[in-house]
Amino acid sequence: MPTLLVDNPMLGYANAIVVDGVNVYWDEVQQAPYDTLTKCAVDGCEGNPTSLASGSQVRGIAVDSASVYWTNGAA
Repeated sequence: MPTLLVDNPMLGYANAIVVDGVNVYWDEVQQAPYDTLTKCAVDGCEGNPTSLASGSQVRGIAVDSASVYWTNGAA
């Protein structure tokens, strides 16, 4: 069965998503052009994901054993 991470109609949509086996990271588009890089444990976070950073149009996300990387930019 899938795990529901967030159920909030006020949240935006995701442009990018990546999983490292422990957490799910995604770019949540809030109100253009501002996005939020967000994370939640793969087994859920009780509907309260953690905001890691805000920026202008987060598009790419990568993770390794120590860090989360992302790109910011405007089209």
